[in-house]
Amino acid sequence: MSAPRYHHEKTYPKPITAEHLYTMPEDPFYELYSGVLMVREPGGYVHSDVEVTLTSLLKPYARQHKLGKIFSGSLGYVISRNPDTVLAPDASFIRQERLLYGSAAFKFFEGAPDLAVEVMSPSNRFTSMQRKAGLYLAAGTSIVWIIRPKDQTTVVMRKDGTMTLIPADGMLDGEDVIPGFSCSLASLFE
Repeated sequence: MSAPRYHHEKTYPKPITAEHLYTMPEDPFYELYSGVLMVREPGGYVHSDVEVTLTSLLKPYARQHKLGKIFSGSLGYVISRNPDTVLAPDASFIRQERLLYGSAAFKFFEGAPDLAVEVMSPSNRFTSMQRKAGLYLAAGTSIVWIIRPKDQTTVVMRKDGTMTLIPADGMLDGEDVIPGFSCSLASLFE
């Protein structure tokens, strides 16, 4: 019998819960799908640059207009329970009235973000990104942006079931989630 590959295989019962996940070491970084751990690989150079650029554009806008907060890819969202699913989008937004305070702010966010952003890596398949976006939307997310660095486009998926492809020369729009926010896709890849 071979030794467990990761510490959690020896310590935690299956299915894994959000509470178990929260106590695990951060290396490697996991997401939880229906109680099953999935390693989330670190992003590459372009992936990370797009993520940082977008959050640096969104954060001051949301703060200035007192709309809510922008979060990096390290915040976990518990989007379903029994079995638990905890996802961590590359960037996300939570409206002001849904923000957490006190001891609850030190845990995963219970619920879905209002906006979830996923930046595709070369190893990602679009169909798997669509499925992940579908999980966010089913849990209450209003808009998901799937940013595709390879062709510098973005697919916008909405809770009403509509989907739009934003071309490389197009604009990202916060729609009714981050009203008045827009930026050119080109600005994310400069």
